[in-house]
Amino acid sequence: MCSGARACRIPSFRSRHEHMTMGLALTPAPIATLVLASMALLVVATVLAVRARAASQSFGWIVVAGAAYAVLGMAAALHVRESDGVRASVLQLLAVVLASAVAMLCSTTSEGEKGSGGRLATAGRVLAWLTLVGLPPTLGFHSKVMVYRSLLMADWGWVAVVAILASAAALLPAVALLTSALAAGCDALPWFSPRWTSPPPVKSIP
Repeated sequence: MCSGARACRIPSFRSRHEHMTMGLALTPAPIATLVLASMALLVVATVLAVRARAASQSFGWIVVAGAAYAVLGMAAALHVRESDGVRASVLQLLAVVLASAVAMLCSTTSEGEKGSGGRLATAGRVLAWLTLVGLPPTLGFHSKVMVYRSLLMADWGWVAVVAILASAAALLPAVALLTSALAAGCDALPWFSPRWTSPPPVKSIP
């Protein structure tokens, strides 16, 4: 019997904490190996995306990180059949493919094109980037939320925490590029050109 309400809550908290941290240790070895490999790929790809100077390189590494989220969702489905891991994985892959296709389509627009065509291409690149990062209301947001839920259903709480932190870190290059685009003018910034390594200087009017 518990001597008080506080004494009764402490074992419950400890059991939940141990259940969350030991969930991966109780996972079958093949699935645990898949999860650890996906986590390593996710972390490395996110770090390289943040450190990349070229926008095209940063976008490419975020695509790789997006594929790692899909693998995590599939691993959760293999571990817990009742989870939404399969749907989360399929939806995440669909978001990655669509975002990559939109970015490639927009990159075919000539760098010197002005007017509505250039603005639409820039808007498409922004939408593709935000989809991969997972900001609402894009498809990437819904897919990543489903991945997080499937990880929690598999009792991989710390894996879900790392995945959420990686998504937050992926916002850094997106915010930097969007700020540069607003400062230099949307039609003047070749975001996905391999030759671009830094935003052009803003000329001041005398």
